[in-house]
Amino acid sequence: MIGNKDELSGLPDDALQAAQEAAQEQGKSGWLFTLKAPSYMPIMQYADNRDLREKMYRAYNTRASEFGKAEWDNTPLMDEIVKLRGRRGKAAGLRQFRRTVIGEQDGELAATGGRIHARTVAARTTLCGEGPAPNCANTRAPSWG
Repeated sequence: MIGNKDELSGLPDDALQAAQEAAQEQGKSGWLFTLKAPSYMPIMQYADNRDLREKMYRAYNTRASEFGKAEWDNTPLMDEIVKLRGRRGKAAGLRQFRRTVIGEQDGELAATGGRIHARTVAARTTLCGEGPAPNCANTRAPSWG
């Protein structure tokens, strides 16, 4: 919450208006900025006030971490997620969880690639017959409907 407009020099009018409306919605006067991109980015890009930019930068980069407010620290939650992912990987017979993710993605990519290849072959056969593509006289693409 900022009460002195001089601290906001350099900010575009639309960013100031949005911050003022945000403050009014909470029954306050002044300008209310948050760490959400539409509020945060104009300060980082346009604010002349170096101290304000530093304050916003530090708040943004320490949110939900051991470097921010203790009640917002999600480090224990992240530790638990890592442990659970490790268990999932081991249950799947893999050394690391990322291999389960990569395996799932590879399977999706292979399935997609197979479908694309099959459609390409079918289209070439429809247009060119069974001969090699360079012999193809018909260059119109089929309708995929």
